[in-house]
Amino acid sequence: MIEERKQICMNYQVDDFLAYQRYRQSNGAPALPELPAVVLVIDRFSEFRQAHEKDMEILLAIARQGRTYGVYLVVTLDRSGGLPMQFTSLMELRIILRLVETTDSLILLGKNDAANLDPAQPGRGYKRGKTLQEVQIALPVVGEDEDEQNQQLDQLITAVAKEAEAYHVQHAPAIRLLPGPSAALHLHLGIEELSLLPIALELSPETPHVLVAGGPGSGRTNLLHICLFALANHQSSWSPSV
Repeated sequence: MIEERKQICMNYQVDDFLAYQRYRQSNGAPALPELPAVVLVIDRFSEFRQAHEKDMEILLAIARQGRTYGVYLVVTLDRSGGLPMQFTSLMELRIILRLVETTDSLILLGKNDAANLDPAQPGRGYKRGKTLQEVQIALPVVGEDEDEQNQQLDQLITAVAKEAEAYHVQHAPAIRLLPGPSAALHLHLGIEELSLLPIALELSPETPHVLVAGGPGSGRTNLLHICLFALANHQSSWSPSV
């Protein structure tokens, strides 16, 4: 995938994914190949690594070069040792939920706070990016178990898709701005504790990959469900695929 996208950028003499999107918009979208953002989601990275050890070099290449060609990673793990240091150093954007060991919190968060979170509050954690923010993340559905939650999520996504097809609301034309140095794919996850403002993961060339860490029952998989739901509702000229 990386090599294919690299070749496309070379063919049109652009440097990266974002430059290609700007070039495609300015030169007529139908005439040029679509190049959507790609988000690779891996739950329980430790188990994935055991099953696909031979593919780690390929995955590492994606992590290193993905930011240039619009390929992003979102991975979860339950302890710091589950992710090789080569990957950890490439994932500056992190959601750290409750961790069992203080050492894991220090390595992944830079503070021991994640080891002191209340086990009775799944989804409580910290977003580590340019600043550190305490967050509460939850699914937009209620269910007795994971199967029921998944069923309700499927129903919700289907309902949202039908609404989008049924109503064609015309919006005012967007104000055209000069292209900035970068653009980001925003995945809205929840709200910040004090300000109650939305918390979003910003996948961009500066922070292309996301690390989600947390112990058993802390809400790692639910957070991935929220990411997928946010991706399904994302609209842009380079709508993502998962």
